[in-house]
Amino acid sequence: MSGPPADPLRTPHDLQLAGAEALERGEVAEARRYFAAALAQKPNLVPARAGLARCDEADEAWESAASNWKAICDEHRGDERFRFHTRRYLRALNLAGRFDEARIVLADSWQDTEARRAYWDVITNVADGTHDQLRYRHVLVVTYGRTGSTLLQGVLNSINGLLVRGENGNVFRHLYEMVVSLREHARLGNAWTPDTPWFGFHEMAADLTLDRLRPLARGMLLGSDAENPAVHAVGFKEIRYLGMRDDLEEYLDFLAQLFPKIAFIFNTRKAADTRKSGWWAGEPEDEVIEQFVELERRFDRYASTHDNCFQITYEDVVEMNDRLRELFTFLGAAYNPSRLEAVLAISHSYANNRDAETEG
Repeated sequence: MSGPPADPLRTPHDLQLAGAEALERGEVAEARRYFAAALAQKPNLVPARAGLARCDEADEAWESAASNWKAICDEHRGDERFRFHTRRYLRALNLAGRFDEARIVLADSWQDTEARRAYWDVITNVADGTHDQLRYRHVLVVTYGRTGSTLLQGVLNSINGLLVRGENGNVFRHLYEMVVSLREHARLGNAWTPDTPWFGFHEMAADLTLDRLRPLARGMLLGSDAENPAVHAVGFKEIRYLGMRDDLEEYLDFLAQLFPKIAFIFNTRKAADTRKSGWWAGEPEDEVIEQFVELERRFDRYASTHDNCFQITYEDVVEMNDRLRELFTFLGAAYNPSRLEAVLAISHSYANNRDAETEG
């Protein structure tokens, strides 16, 4: 393959920009040539190296992507402006199947400041071989967007033996719809022989299917911690409940069947403060606030009839007030203010997920 046209007037920056434009057009091979040419002139040009890594990602060449992201991270080790590059490096390592190396890199990336070291020590306590006498095996945070649920997620992960994952796109909703469909068609379960259209449908009875789904669902959440004896309880937080106008309560009941011995934590925030977030930009203020209010009413109704539910606000968490202490009691966890302060000292934000497309 030929490289970009030789032109002594084209600076490394010009070549990098041309590569970015080619990549935007989906012309990965051409973009790669431009980025390589830029690096030939200026080997430490971060946007060009990142551009090569993105080309590798587009080609699903994860080993090469990891190598390029690593070059950036090694050169700028300890510089907080390059933390997003570390996230891309971690992603490439995981997709390359280099899981042990990824865990080492992740741990190392949290050692650059005292506050980050303290946070890492707190939120990785599930690996220390101990756990509190937790009352539940599963803990789910039920909420909506911009309520501070990521901060609550951090707080919960400071509890010994409790592992609370983040959002998953409400993936378990698909299992709910499958089980609902099985129940709706249960009357067809009398098809015992091949001369009937629904032959064998009884083998997929809803209750049997739920039995098979339980270990699968828990295993999905545990992931690489499946064999970690220190993890007593596992769960996740999810924000995608506003659209469940007809069957929220039924869905929560299903989750309680899918995840035995479950605790629901309903997380809310002052509606006016939530509405100010850019998350809800462009939507009529009155309509958005009414959605929050109505969903919170449904949270209230469900919690009032189930003793495995706890309601807490964003304000309770950031103020570290008595309600937060009560949450720990509800879960059967020890309340340790110093551990909580280590969590609250770190920003918990959706922005922490954004890619490092233009960083550096």
